[in-house]
Amino acid sequence: MNNLSITWSPRVTLRRGVLALAVALTLAGATPAMAANFGHIKVVGDGVASSMTVDDLGHVHIVTGLDGGGLDYDTDASGHWTTQHIAGASALMPSVAVSGGKVYIAFARSGGAGQPGLGIRLLTNRTGSWTTTTITTGDDHWPSLRMRDGEYAIAYQDALGVRYASDLGGTHVDQRVWLRGTQLDMTDEHAPVSLALDAAGRPRVAFERQKGNGAPDGIGYARRVSGAWTRHRVASGTAPLDRIVVDGHDRARIGYGSSGRFRITTYTGDTKTTRTLPGSGFGTFTLDEHGYIQLLRVDEGTDHVTLLRQKADGWHTTTWSDKQPRDPAVRADAGTAWVVYDRCCGGDPGQTVIRVRH
Repeated sequence: MNNLSITWSPRVTLRRGVLALAVALTLAGATPAMAANFGHIKVVGDGVASSMTVDDLGHVHIVTGLDGGGLDYDTDASGHWTTQHIAGASALMPSVAVSGGKVYIAFARSGGAGQPGLGIRLLTNRTGSWTTTTITTGDDHWPSLRMRDGEYAIAYQDALGVRYASDLGGTHVDQRVWLRGTQLDMTDEHAPVSLALDAAGRPRVAFERQKGNGAPDGIGYARRVSGAWTRHRVASGTAPLDRIVVDGHDRARIGYGSSGRFRITTYTGDTKTTRTLPGSGFGTFTLDEHGYIQLLRVDEGTDHVTLLRQKADGWHTTTWSDKQPRDPAVRADAGTAWVVYDRCCGGDPGQTVIRVRH
């Protein structure tokens, strides 16, 4: 299993909540459209889950943002859920990855209300306690982290576009991926960035483009070839980015919203194809071990959560209900989908974590 981080949409309003674990959740009234095995259903933490990954042993790792309170780390790696408070109020926009059984979290450091950011930091428990390394010191946002053999690769937004920093292969680089040429809108609603690595460790980056006035300008895709970056336009207009994944054939697959539908554009070299997935509304995707798409949709208005799983014989759908679900993520491997989303406002707020098996 590849350790690919799943990052939530940044278009969320963080809220403070209790730090203790909540009790187990039973999904009363769940209405699956197909037979599915819901296992280990839990509600953990509070605040808004900002990033999640699943390691090679099937352990879930979640970083939660707390309104004005920094970051919490939730995991079931010990056999039961635990929570640690790992960073203070200046830590924002986390991205989590696991390498060699150790946890790594990239985050942007805030300079305070109305002030420029103070760069990207890399937090890890590699030595047994949490330590922090400075990666950049500028007004940098939205890091997307991947790890390979204990070495980092991070794509991030700076004031003029998108950059890429890494120490893969023992060589430190910080390169320009995309240049807007004018100051970007650096508010929380803008410019998500997503990074993936191919089998050889070469970076692929998807990002939301902006016009000079800060208006949305579609999705961009960049890949590094022989040390130089080649760029492509994936979509135009308003197109919220989900994330990028590299499949087993080294093809980049980029998920995003467009006109109320969820689309995936696939790049084979410089050639692209685009498909529109079933249903409507916000979604997030991943690929299973066979390269099949797993699409998770939430509808806060109807309290419905829907998991669509692509199979050789078509799409299989499972739908259930929960309280105002939002900000979903999904990960899949070996016949299991790990589903995480924020459940809002009343009852047991927090992140609902579910394993769904065939």
